[in-house]
Amino acid sequence: MEDKHLKIIDWLLKKVCPYYMINPEQAFSKSRKREIVYARRVIYYFLYEFNNITSRILATHFHQDHATIFTTIKEFGNMYDTDKNFKQFIDTIKDEYFAEFGNTKIYKKQYSELTNKIFFPSGVPQNVLGNILLGI
Repeated sequence: MEDKHLKIIDWLLKKVCPYYMINPEQAFSKSRKREIVYARRVIYYFLYEFNNITSRILATHFHQDHATIFTTIKEFGNMYDTDKNFKQFIDTIKDEYFAEFGNTKIYKKQYSELTNKIFFPSGVPQNVLGNILLGI
């Protein structure tokens, strides 16, 4: 069992939450406070972009609508392009991320194999993100 994805989430929380002066529990809340929304935006982006975790899987885990996740990730790009401080913060985290974890992207074949393992025979999904993170 590989727990690399669990380590990535823990690492992201340790980097992002102090920057926005929130605690990790707040990152998983439904709060609409700006600093919490921004922290989630960064976490969603890293999980989506560098780990191939889809907006639907993130939505399941974070108890959000998949369209909300997708919009949040899209807003990340807009913010990255327009806010110099945000860009600098993300570039620093990105460098540290790749130094720590290297290339963590799951490619389509691997991802397909993982998703095939996490559905019950009836087609009802389990806790999808949890199973991917646990390597099931």
